[in-house]
Parts: sequence; structure tokens; C-alpha cells
Amino acid sequence: MRRPLLLGLFAAVPLSGGVAAQETEIIVEAPTLQHEIERILAADNLDPTNLTARQVADALEQIRRGGAPDDFWKSYRKHVAAWRRYADAEASPRLTYAEFRATERAINATFDEAERVALRYGARPPPERNRWRPPDE
Repeated sequence: MRRPLLLGLFAAVPLSGGVAAQETEIIVEAPTLQHEIERILAADNLDPTNLTARQVADALEQIRRGGAPDDFWKSYRKHVAAWRRYADAEASPRLTYAEFRATERAINATFDEAERVALRYGARPPPERNRWRPPDE
């Protein structure tokens, strides 16, 4: 989490025969939590119909946390992990159909959770959200 940067400026002020330091506080504002969450959601807004699951997972891995709050980042990283599991599942001939479908459902379920956390901060996904749909839906 980004915190305001405090810079102390000291000025010598004569006080009854002595010198005392007086601190002046300057606050440099960091981006808001809402802005950071919206930045992540915008970067996440890929078009999965033109990418493989592995390409999506790799792209999402590149999104940096920045100043996003812990609870949002934790839920968003679960979404990234869901894409990674789905990409791995596509390459695995040993999964049952039910197991594979569970990896598909996890993508939207984890995004829904990240979105709920985002909404608590007043952040919203991009208006033209590219919602992922499994290939056979």
C-alpha cells in the first residue's frame, strides 16, 4: 500500500537565546486505491477469444500490483492463478471432464470475487468488459 511521503524541512528559528528546529510537513499524494484497482482491471481486460489460455495467463502475470490494497490484490491473484490452472488443464490429458470444467468455472468465480472487493473501494471494471466464456458456451 502506498503511503504519503513525508518530507521534513527544518528551519532554524531563534528562541530566547537558542536555536530550535521546526518541522514542516509536506505531503505528496499517492494514487488512490480506486485508481490502482481500476488500472489493474483495465490491464486485465484482454480479449480471450484471440488468445490462448496460456497467453492470457502469461499476460495477467505481468500486471503489477502498484498501490492496490492487500485484499483486492489477494483476490485478484487468485483469479490469475485460476487462469494458470486452466491453461495447465488444457495441456493435461489426465484431467476428467468434471475437473476441467471446474477450472473453467474458477476463472469467472475468482474474477467475481475480485470485482466485489473492487466495488468496496468504488472501483469499477472497464465499461466494455471482455467477459470470458468457456469455448463450448
